[in-house]
Amino acid sequence: MKIVILIFLYLNAFASTNFTKSYENLETAIDQISQKITLKEKISLYYLSLATHDEIYRLLYKHEDSSPKLQITKKKMLQTIAHLQENNKITLQQVTQLRNLYANMNHEAKKLLHTTTEIKTPQIISKDVEQTPYIKYILMGFTLLFMFISSVLTYLLYKTRTNDVKKDNFPMIDAIVKH
Repeated sequence: MKIVILIFLYLNAFASTNFTKSYENLETAIDQISQKITLKEKISLYYLSLATHDEIYRLLYKHEDSSPKLQITKKKMLQTIAHLQENNKITLQQVTQLRNLYANMNHEAKKLLHTTTEIKTPQIISKDVEQTPYIKYILMGFTLLFMFISSVLTYLLYKTRTNDVKKDNFPMIDAIVKH
């Protein structure tokens, strides 16, 4: 659960970036032309834009610059936009708008990837533990001693209780037996 919350907070930090705004602009442009294209083309455009967005966030999370999957997705998206232009389903202005918005999203992503890969997360290493490895054994010993003492105390506390069940302790038993 902590991992999910940390990922959410990490992704939420980038929610107000220019990259996210350019992605939203691309989605709005796809929404505007969606009535003029077929269902297969709509799904292809939405899927490829979402796949690009998702791959960029994956790269941000892993602090990487690029991936082959991202390059393939970009190529397929541009081919899909070109296919729309060839079939004359949308105007040339709408095609150039889609290309510009997609290029803008990729440009913003490159800037974002460049800034996040420059920031390296510092590795926190406890020098005390590395220099004195016997501390681990002392802590493990105290833990085992605590577990042993608590087990003995639990046994002694519950050993004195009686488990005798008598009719005197349960008057309802007499009433049930009589009927």
